[in-house]
Formats: sequence, C-alpha cells, structure tokens
Amino acid sequence: MRTKFVLISLLIVAIILGGCTASPTAIEGAERDTVLAYSEPMADNELEALNANDYQTFIKDYDDKMREVTTQESFTSLQELISGRLGKYLSREVVSVAAVGNEAVIVVYSTKFENEEGVTIRLVFQPGGDHLITGLWFDSPKLRE
Repeated sequence: MRTKFVLISLLIVAIILGGCTASPTAIEGAERDTVLAYSEPMADNELEALNANDYQTFIKDYDDKMREVTTQESFTSLQELISGRLGKYLSREVVSVAAVGNEAVIVVYSTKFENEEGVTIRLVFQPGGDHLITGLWFDSPKLRE
C-alpha cells in the first residue's frame, strides 16, 4: 500500500511540475488574500471529505487530469493511509502562498491530525478561471515510515 501511495504522489507531482519551468514566487498582500478566498474553502472540502471517506466530494474541485489520476481506488488507498497513520484531520495554518509563473498557484499548509502535528499539505491550483485543484501532496515523518 505504501508503494501505491508513493506512486500516486509521484504521478501527481509529475503532472504538477511537468510544464512548470519558473521558480515559485511568494504571493503577498491583497493578491494572497484573493488566493486564500478560493483555496481555503477547497482545502476545507478536501480535508473534510478525507475525514468522511467521501470520494465524490474529495474530487469535486479537481481539474480533468486530477480526476483522471484520482480514482476511487487511489482515493481509498490515500484515505486508509492517512487515517491509519495520522488519524483524523483537525486543523491547519497557511505556511506560504506562491505562484509558479502563470502555470500554477501553490498553497502550503502545516496541519494537525490526531496522531501527528506539522503534516505538510501542498495544494496546487490553476492560476485563472475556476482555480481548480491540479495537485495535492501530503508529507510527514509518519507517512514516510
């Protein structure tokens, strides 16, 4: 199961970074607030759906590529891994908001789960239009065990 999670994570990261050539640039001030206005509800949705084991809600803000790679089976594997090692999601804080050229917006969170604090979550969004999620990545010592 760990191998499957790693492969899914690598695939998602490859999709995110496949076309990205620019280095991330911090987004501050009013522009940061604009990003958080759409990213925060989507982050809530992702993490609440993960807690509830709700696949359809989990993928509702995904772009077509993310929907394609996030199958019911891969979601179930991710949900089992997260709930088994970390427990339920409890809270989060925004660590950074950055843009990668005109290709992506990345919001990094430090999150707290029942069994571990400081879990890093990266949500990647399309920079315009509907700001759909194009990538999701979890990282923590317990997930790397």
